[in-house]
Amino acid sequence: MSGLDNPYYSDFSANKISEIKYLLDSLDPAKSLEAMKRLCAFSAKGFDVSAVFPQ
Repeated sequence: MSGLDNPYYSDFSANKISEIKYLLDSLDPAKSLEAMKRLCAFSAKGFDVSAVFPQ
């Protein structure tokens, strides 16, 4: 199982939003890149990812 078939991407919960925000705020470029990959995957699955970004 890989990519968008992973059960991780089946829902976009508040817990996952917090996790992605934490990764985006990291000074480690690898963690920030992982967060962006996750956001792209959730967006591709049709989830509204705007909650991750401040207004």
